[in-house]
Amino acid sequence: MQIKPTNMIRYILKDKKEYTYRDKGTYSWEPNKPNVIRLEKASGNLAFQVSEQHVELCDPNGNTVKNSNNYKLGKVR
Repeated sequence: MQIKPTNMIRYILKDKKEYTYRDKGTYSWEPNKPNVIRLEKASGNLAFQVSEQHVELCDPNGNTVKNSNNYKLGKVR
């Protein structure tokens, strides 16, 4: 899968309204985790696990968050 820094993500909130989120910047792939990207330091050095179906927020070590604060953006067609 190829991800570009200018990718656009569409998501739906509970109110059933569709919103678009777009962000530009740089990122790098984690060397030991091929499906985890890390945003540039100016973006807080955030890590995300990326799949064909969703993007999920990770902890500082690049592991997905396993609690009530888990944040996942699903792919919308």
